[in-house]
Amino acid sequence: MRAEERLGLLLPALQQQQRRQQQQQPPGGGGVGNGGGVGVCRCVLQVHDELVYEVSAEYASAVAVELTAAMEGCVELCVPLLVSTKTGPTLGDLT
Repeated sequence: MRAEERLGLLLPALQQQQRRQQQQQPPGGGGVGNGGGVGVCRCVLQVHDELVYEVSAEYASAVAVELTAAMEGCVELCVPLLVSTKTGPTLGDLT
């Protein structure tokens, strides 16, 4: 199975689990960034080849692995397409 297909299967499952968790929380509580209605994973910024995702802490490593595999395998080239992935509590912590 290609990386894009694995990512396509992983993200909906994570989002479905997040919806179930949100139904168990009081309104306005929980969620990524204390926003209340935010899913498990969402792209918040894209600048050229840089992507910033907001992800629930418990899923950060799994999403990082899948995103890295999807981006490295998105096209076949004569040279390897290398992707670096960083995780942290805030964007400022990713330096």
